[in-house]
Amino acid sequence: MRLDIVTFSLSYGIDSHSIDSDIRHFQNINFPDCQEILVVNDASGDVGSGGSALNALIRTAERLCYRNKYTVLTEAVLQDVNVLIVLVSDPRAILNSNSYSSGGSGFIFDTYLSNSIKNAGKIAAKTQQKGVWIIGSDACWDLEPPEMMIDPEDSITGFSFSGETSKFRDHGWYRTDKNGKLVGMEFDGEVSGTSEDFEKTVILGFLYLPPQIATSFLSLYSEYPVAATTYLGIDSNVTPLKLSIFFDFMLATCTSEPEFVSNQLGVHRKVSENVKDRTKARKQIYQKLRSYKGRIGGLKSGNTCKRKVLEVLEITNFKYKDFPESPQTYISLIDEMYKLLESRMDSDVERCLRSILSLQGIDSIIGIFSFLREQILKLDENSKLQIIFTASLALSLASNGKGGLRNGPAKNAIFENLSLIEIFDEILKNWLSDPSKMIRAARHLETAGQKVIHQMVDNLCSSRTIKLEKSENPNLHSALVTAPVRIDFFGGWLDTPPIFFGFTDNAAVVNMAVQLDGKNPISCHATKISSPVIELCQDGSTILIESDKDLLHMHDKPSETGALVSACIVSLGFHSLAQFFKVLQCIGLRIETRSELPHGSGLGTSSILACTILKAICALGKVSEEKFSLEDQIVHTVLRVEQIMTTGGGWQDQCGAMYVGLKKCYYQQGNGILHQTIHLTPSVKNLLEERLLLVYTGKTRLAKNLLQEVIRNFFTCMDTMKKLREMTEAVDEFSERIGKGDVSVDLLKKYHETKKFMTRFEPAIVTELLETLQR
Repeated sequence: MRLDIVTFSLSYGIDSHSIDSDIRHFQNINFPDCQEILVVNDASGDVGSGGSALNALIRTAERLCYRNKYTVLTEAVLQDVNVLIVLVSDPRAILNSNSYSSGGSGFIFDTYLSNSIKNAGKIAAKTQQKGVWIIGSDACWDLEPPEMMIDPEDSITGFSFSGETSKFRDHGWYRTDKNGKLVGMEFDGEVSGTSEDFEKTVILGFLYLPPQIATSFLSLYSEYPVAATTYLGIDSNVTPLKLSIFFDFMLATCTSEPEFVSNQLGVHRKVSENVKDRTKARKQIYQKLRSYKGRIGGLKSGNTCKRKVLEVLEITNFKYKDFPESPQTYISLIDEMYKLLESRMDSDVERCLRSILSLQGIDSIIGIFSFLREQILKLDENSKLQIIFTASLALSLASNGKGGLRNGPAKNAIFENLSLIEIFDEILKNWLSDPSKMIRAARHLETAGQKVIHQMVDNLCSSRTIKLEKSENPNLHSALVTAPVRIDFFGGWLDTPPIFFGFTDNAAVVNMAVQLDGKNPISCHATKISSPVIELCQDGSTILIESDKDLLHMHDKPSETGALVSACIVSLGFHSLAQFFKVLQCIGLRIETRSELPHGSGLGTSSILACTILKAICALGKVSEEKFSLEDQIVHTVLRVEQIMTTGGGWQDQCGAMYVGLKKCYYQQGNGILHQTIHLTPSVKNLLEERLLLVYTGKTRLAKNLLQEVIRNFFTCMDTMKKLREMTEAVDEFSERIGKGDVSVDLLKKYHETKKFMTRFEPAIVTELLETLQR
């Protein structure tokens, strides 16, 4: 949930400039997720948590009014906003500890301030409600938020946790009756509110005010002496007043007026020495808040021993003012980021890079790039991919969106014949001066990465690629091949190079070959002709590949109509038409491809068409199956076709079509791509035939662009690596369960969520359709 404003309310004695570096870093990495960060100071030295919160809310509302071009403070400005106010009463709350963690799109030091922001954000995200959140920073705690929380619009919600009285003597307590209703508070031996049968939980310095209540709270800015706690009171030359957000505000929602006005909670701690003004202020506050109810966050009902059960927040590692004694500087955080980049193992590369760029500025790209260049010298070929994609991402981030998109042409002659280390040197020397050059350099780096991937695929497939020989029956004139399509049940993206190389013996996909309307929807008809050309008939049009130049021009341009056929021929080792025709013992060849599916159907059409093309060509020639079956050879050859075309796809599509039925297809180091048939029980087969429906949405996406983004994230985003690893662990469970007759809808749903995460996108029509089906 994105916040409109986050306001840091510092006590009177804290220099607001002392957190300038923190604010800049927070804003650079979007921590927290908000439109704006505002820093204010308390109006005077002793206004209490209530005065600090009200003063911060006034300043926040004024800022919102300014953004809306209002010239006077308008309370209604709070009606449709999300605001977080963090109260910082102790300057040690902003001191950097020895530890750090992720925050926003980067890394931050673990401070009491950052901990408060994270915890408030977790709860706010679960409620998805507008309003004002107020949290203190004297305490630090870990939180496991509930699945969902709903806060009533007529209640102030206070959050609490269970604790032993002996351990929390310096803390206030909420008192609730047997029905879970808030009936009072206690602090320092004093009690306000009564109940014969009550439970009590520790007050957490954390409140939620729905818009209506936040508006009522704000309206106190014009009520004196309450306003004496704010800068408006100070500037009106009235005596400052100290008020507690709990004992002088929230308590008004759970006790009677006489009890609220006379309560002695905190008086021993000098809540306010101005008794007369405090009494008057409490009467004003009660009039504003009496129609609302106070409640405890996370309150749910359930019968246990004839009582209502109070479910409070699950808090662990609670610390109160246990601030670091030797605070760290941001220099040490930068050092840690470089250590993470050097380790490369399970490091969140993007967050590291964003943190360095945030703390050192855009000019740090030179240092980052020089560091990565040195890493290249230490690594073997396979490990260099991590550095290549890290460097590409660094260039993209440093360009800050001003140099264009990362996808684009990357065949500049300057880079064409350079080694990888020479590419780094060229970029360091000539390509870091402006955002446009950085993005162009990033594209060429990724092209170098694609060459490394291409070589990895060639090494895998070299012994399993089709070796076409002359047929013993040269009079065979034509061959027709048809194929089913595949539907993907589980494991998609794990078949993509180089991802499957990274999960040795764990990369697997479960899919099934299917016919449409009782027939194979993909076909290729190869016919020998009397003209020395390849005549390609596709989608009602005909093009000619008339020369070696045409063949080599088309094979790596996937948008060209003849690219797939050209890539198939090149994958067989032919770089001239004459050589190809000689092996096929023909003058020329007509290749007619047909698909009964719409373009971009998502059923593996392109790779499966490549299967039919290769199989039809093989039918006119001869292929040895002494070591590997023709289907196995086609699967590996099509994997090379994807690399030759530069689309870079994996092996699940061709496996889905070449091997019948339901199966688990997997990669095994040393043995290539294998498959294992999963036998369907009659009940599962009937279920799929009766209930499986293919829906064409009309929304197509270019697989190459999606794949590029997933590969980038595989090397630079820890969340992506985590999702892929989780999928490798679940694919065996899915294949086992469906083999036993359990379609395991829970795993299918989880897989769907993973696929959405991988591409960061799902067409709205698909989302709406699935939501409708789940109702």
